[in-house]
Amino acid sequence: MESESESGAAADTPPLETLSFHGDEEIIEVVELDPGPPDPGENCRSSGHGTGGAHLWPMTPVSPPSSLHPTGHSYRLPSPFPSPPTPTLLRPGRGGGSPDASSGPSPHTPPSHHPLGPPSPHSLWPTPGARSSPVLRPTRLRLPATSPPPRPARHNPVRLTSPSCHMTHPSPRPPLACASIPPIAAEARFPLPKADDLAQEMEDVDFEEEEEEEEGNEEGWVLEPQEGVVGSMEGPDDSEVTFALHSASVFCVSLDPKTNTLAVTGGEDDKAFVWRLSDGELLFECAGHKDSVTCAGFSHDSTLVATGDMSGLLKVWQVDTKEEVWSFEAGDLEWMEWHPRAPVLLAGTADGNTWMWKVPNGDCKTFQGPNCPATCGRVLPDGKRAVVGYEDGTIRIWDLKQGNPIHVLKGTEGHQGPLTCVATNQDGSLVLTGSVDCQAKLVSATTGKVVGVFRPETVASQPNLGEGEESESNSVESLGFCSVMPLAAVGYLDGTLAIYDLSTQTLRHQCQHQSGIVQLLWEAGTAVVYTCSLDGIVRLWDARTGRLLTDYRGHTAEILDFALSKDASLVVTTSGDHKAKVFCVQRPDR
Repeated sequence: MESESESGAAADTPPLETLSFHGDEEIIEVVELDPGPPDPGENCRSSGHGTGGAHLWPMTPVSPPSSLHPTGHSYRLPSPFPSPPTPTLLRPGRGGGSPDASSGPSPHTPPSHHPLGPPSPHSLWPTPGARSSPVLRPTRLRLPATSPPPRPARHNPVRLTSPSCHMTHPSPRPPLACASIPPIAAEARFPLPKADDLAQEMEDVDFEEEEEEEEGNEEGWVLEPQEGVVGSMEGPDDSEVTFALHSASVFCVSLDPKTNTLAVTGGEDDKAFVWRLSDGELLFECAGHKDSVTCAGFSHDSTLVATGDMSGLLKVWQVDTKEEVWSFEAGDLEWMEWHPRAPVLLAGTADGNTWMWKVPNGDCKTFQGPNCPATCGRVLPDGKRAVVGYEDGTIRIWDLKQGNPIHVLKGTEGHQGPLTCVATNQDGSLVLTGSVDCQAKLVSATTGKVVGVFRPETVASQPNLGEGEESESNSVESLGFCSVMPLAAVGYLDGTLAIYDLSTQTLRHQCQHQSGIVQLLWEAGTAVVYTCSLDGIVRLWDARTGRLLTDYRGHTAEILDFALSKDASLVVTTSGDHKAKVFCVQRPDR
């Protein structure tokens, strides 16, 4: 009889139930009106009224009683409905994720459909439908500052995309029919994580990058190559020393001419450094620049070092004291060079002027050119003249003492495009100029007459282009004279190194590179020419035979400048991979 009365009471006042999804099970919260404590030995409850013929559902308590409802317990019930997959955490920096046991379960019902009202301020629920996609990179994790446009919500795993814990949850299922319930705080059903709890959970998440998937991840995200790094250039590193204090592309390098033990480099990070070649140790930083440092060099006696940035700010430092001794702000800087015999600095600017200063007292002289940038310049070996090339294709040879042009080459005698480079032979009697018009002109510094023209037609023709293909633009990028033979080398943007015989003005050898040549230098006392190119490789060529002697690799981006020691035992390179490298040159013929 006592059992029947209890069954009748249960029939008059049915228990209140709410359901929410969690993995492959459902959580039923039973709120009993009987204030008496639950029977700890109870392992099951009746799903019907009374005991006769009742179907018993196995249940297991999963949470303690709530403070608001002392008799309320949560029980696990095998789900007769399909459920969304268990949430998983995606490790940053890889294509796919695996479940992280340390992360624990996470609620599934978004706030807008929560039967118990909005969550507390500590809830991890994002804006419904919002999603933050990680940027996957092959070498390091770089997370976006802001999230991309929202995507439609789907039944996807929870994805942890940044340390700030932006998450995406599955869209809600249609609500199940259940009895109405009085308002109950969300904490009565399940405790929401606090900030400290979240931080503790984050400590268990492994953020180390794992092996990248070849075809991207399950969402179809494709790995983005890192800006400034060319993956195809990765390979063995032949360098002896790597200087890595720059944080952006390194544009220029110069060695001290007296001892060849120090280097100065300047880069896109608005910084210049003086460092030691033997071990890469930093001596001092040339601070104070406000734009990319594109020019740097030591004076003839290695006592001073000058740096110049694109804005036209030039600074000179005393090497032994590491102190700034002079500065000047001109127009936008195009080139800068020290006088070969005196502490005199020359520079060309975008307003067409060529400047000459005596350092450190600052005595200044200007050489007014045409109303266009002075794109390149070189002081002749006698120290009394300088040759300057301009954007309009004109060439001027200046008398440095008098301040007037000795020779002016323009029109057909000049170039049909901006000059890119200029070089002189050992005694200063000949000048070689290069331009974007793909011509190299040999000029007599004494008479100012053009004595030879090396056109791209003299270089072997390129393979026939297919239908619809366009020929790439070409230009002369670097050139120079051999000191022991009547040879000149011209490097082109299409990767061709042309060796010309000056006595006959004919092409002697053609050496092909895989990509454009950036700069070339002749080794003193030999017929070996060094080239650096956009494929990140330094090559040594025998100009007598046109044979490749050796090459040096180590950069993961294009080489932008390089310097050669006086005895040709060291090559120092700078690159778009933010590094400068020192290579020890070893040749069997030494």
